[in-house]
Amino acid sequence: TRNLSKYLLNFNEKESSEVVSLKDDKTYYIMLNLRTRYGINLKDYFERFSSDLYLENKSYFDSLIKQKLVKFDRKNGVIFATYKGMMTLDQIILNLI
Repeated sequence: TRNLSKYLLNFNEKESSEVVSLKDDKTYYIMLNLRTRYGINLKDYFERFSSDLYLENKSYFDSLIKQKLVKFDRKNGVIFATYKGMMTLDQIILNLI
């Protein structure tokens, strides 16, 4: 509709909801957080999914760190993409999911 107010009056949340699988939720979380300068907070990830993203992908992350595609802020428990990593982020994400 052209009228946003009219649309919102008739909006039914149940009609527009989506059930997201655990795998898809993890994928979205990784994809959306790595695309920000804040990266993935590993504590938040663990609290949400009860799994340790870093330990489950340690050799891959170590390789990315060595290639300077990501940085691991151990003090704050955050993994984030470098500028160079942002340029290849689609491939990085595909390898994590």
